[in-house]
Amino acid sequence: MSTTAKPVDSWNACLNTSLEQEDPEMFRLVELEKYRQYSCLELIASENFTSQAVMEANGSPLTNKYSEGLPGARYYGGNEYIDQVENLCRTRALAAFELDPAVWGVNVQPYSGSTANFSALTAMLAPHDRIMVRQTPGWEQPTQVLPSLQNIEVDGVKIAPPTQIPWYPEQLAYPYDASRTAIRKSPALKRFHQFLTSESEIGNISRQEAVSMIPPLLLDVQPHHHVLDMFPTNMSTTAKPVDSWNACLNTSLEQEDPEMFRLVELEKYRQYSCLELIAFGKLSRRRPYGGHGSPLTNKYSEVDMKTGVIDYDRLEQNAALFRPKLVICGASAYARDWDYERLRKVADQHGAFLMADMAHISGLIAAHEQKSPFELADVVTTTTHKTLRGPRAGLIFFRKVNRDGSPTDLESRVNMAVFPSNQGGPHNNTIAAVAVALKQVATPAFRQYAQQVRKNAAALANALTAKGYKMVTGGTDNHLVLWDLRPVKLTGSKLEKICDLVNITLNKNAVHGDTSALSPGGVRVGAPALTSRSFKEADFVQVAEFLHRAVLIALKIQDAAGSKMMKVFSDAVDKGAAAEDIKILKKEIEAFARSFPMPGFNPATIKYKEEH
Repeated sequence: MSTTAKPVDSWNACLNTSLEQEDPEMFRLVELEKYRQYSCLELIASENFTSQAVMEANGSPLTNKYSEGLPGARYYGGNEYIDQVENLCRTRALAAFELDPAVWGVNVQPYSGSTANFSALTAMLAPHDRIMVRQTPGWEQPTQVLPSLQNIEVDGVKIAPPTQIPWYPEQLAYPYDASRTAIRKSPALKRFHQFLTSESEIGNISRQEAVSMIPPLLLDVQPHHHVLDMFPTNMSTTAKPVDSWNACLNTSLEQEDPEMFRLVELEKYRQYSCLELIAFGKLSRRRPYGGHGSPLTNKYSEVDMKTGVIDYDRLEQNAALFRPKLVICGASAYARDWDYERLRKVADQHGAFLMADMAHISGLIAAHEQKSPFELADVVTTTTHKTLRGPRAGLIFFRKVNRDGSPTDLESRVNMAVFPSNQGGPHNNTIAAVAVALKQVATPAFRQYAQQVRKNAAALANALTAKGYKMVTGGTDNHLVLWDLRPVKLTGSKLEKICDLVNITLNKNAVHGDTSALSPGGVRVGAPALTSRSFKEADFVQVAEFLHRAVLIALKIQDAAGSKMMKVFSDAVDKGAAAEDIKILKKEIEAFARSFPMPGFNPATIKYKEEH
């Protein structure tokens, strides 16, 4: 029973060495990514730079603890401090959006926004329920494709044409069966196969998956179900100071959030002074599966095809046709605010839940820079790493009390949907980091930050418009701009490629009226990340100039290549005069970006810079 300090055994020596010592290869990649963030103009609307304090909490020993269940009702012992961490996060989440805890509750355990949404759907819907969700722009109508499938023969064998399911409304369902061999040999079937696929951020997905990916996993969807898509400066490189609203981004966890720092330290001591004897076990759980979807025609798009603005009258008409049980509003590339009153009206007409996915604009909502959905929605979900500027995680807010004062059972349904239905043990380190970010959100400094985000996005939109470019919806009310490149005969894929080469990070994006998701006609550009680096309006005017020059380079390469094919374009980027243009622009942008402060870490300590 000696209490003399014991030595570390050789097989455990790796547990107390630094990343640089233990894994130089991974350390190098981390350092290279740090320099990329520091030296590039980060314009992806869904990305941001989180704070040093958030990263400290996220990298804390809280990651060691299992805590399945909710505070006070865990399946594991030793959660006295973890319970306090999660309760603190829940309290701060409600406070950030000024919610009455008697009316609203929140689950802070979702690993991401997608798991938060999936759990919310699991909580609200029953098998065979109908959902109004977001539409992918640019899908062809079935009537444009089906005639080509009427008389197909492959190796002398006639392929039966698709026939409409008579009871399915508006000619939306057509069963069809063709082998892969037939698809390879028939040009018409190849075109049909292209019609049935859509490029996404995770690769090619079928139209069936695109319109029914969530319902089959959740609802045991059958052919008679309906899924309705709803929505679719000066150039000085002198080092810039950190603005007051960004001061929190480079302070330690101990300075920024003493309350969370104390809990982390207490949990560290608990782990050090306790004997962990918990073994891992798991119950198997079954989920219903299904898988019948159908392509949707543009006639059901609620987006005005001229302006890109949501047509709420048309939305209401379509809801009357499909009678959904859940209406979901939210978007990743919509530059205008939402009419929650109209959406509530539509939901009430059909006895449906209204769910708002505010992932992109939650930080702006907390700062009163966008309308709040909480007065009218039943459930609100969000990620925590976009405009909230936290770690990567998700939140689900749910009504405890209806708007008429009657109680709901959403609390138990949501909590059960998160665990045990869809997740296992919470990521306690991330929950702590979310709590730190939410503490920052509740400050006057964060409101200044959110105001500047909107000013910067507007400055960028105005500067690009002044150069003759077209912005979808004509501008922006929030943190992003959707830039329509079709008038200059350039695709978003090509501009994204050039921007990557010159240290600008953005993403290609489909715009309303696109005829192919494989070659989108626009790019999405956001202001949150660079605003976290203390960029202001004049700086975004300079960013617009850089983007304009990138467009000119892309057009020059496209003309020289003599083809609009992406592969030919990619092969031509390092040839001719354009290669020198790229090199010059990259050097200017790198110097410009490095003149601004970097949140979360000290750029002077970055290693391997010479490899860029």
